[in-house]
Amino acid sequence: MAQNVPLPKAKPQQYPETFAGLREMMTDWVRARNYGIQTGDMQYVWPYMLDTYEKDIKFLKDIEGLYQRGG
Repeated sequence: MAQNVPLPKAKPQQYPETFAGLREMMTDWVRARNYGIQTGDMQYVWPYMLDTYEKDIKFLKDIEGLYQRGG
C-alpha cells in the first residue's frame, strides 16, 4: 500500500457553475480517484460517481477488491 498519499477532501464541495468551479471539481475528483487507486480506500471517490459511469465503477471496484485480497 502506498504511504504518505495526500488525503482528498472528505466530500464534494458546492462548486460554482463556472469554468473555475468545473476545474476545481475535476481536480478534487482526480485526487480522490488517485488516492483510491494508490490506497484501495475508495470512500472519497464514490460521492463523485454517477451510476452511469459503469466502466469506471467496475475498474474502481476491481482495484478495491485487489487491495481487500491483499494484492
